[in-house]
Amino acid sequence: MMRHKLYCSDIPLHDLSRDFVLLAEQRQAEADLKEKFEKLTIEIQAEKMRSDALVQRMSGLLACFPFKGEKAA
Repeated sequence: MMRHKLYCSDIPLHDLSRDFVLLAEQRQAEADLKEKFEKLTIEIQAEKMRSDALVQRMSGLLACFPFKGEKAA
C-alpha cells in the first residue's frame, strides 16, 4: 500500500475491498519474509560447511589440546 501511497484510512471502513487489500499486503509480507528466511538458511548452511571443513583441517592441532574436564597428557 505504501508503494502506491495508499493508506487504510483512504478506504471506507466497511468496504470489502479494504479486507482484500489488507489480505494482499499480509500475503506479500509473508512471502518476503519466507524468501529472506530461505536465503539466510542457505547462508547458514554454507557457513556450517566452512566451519566443518576448518575443524577437519585443524583436527590434528585440536587433538593436542585437552577438552574441558580432561587432564592434559
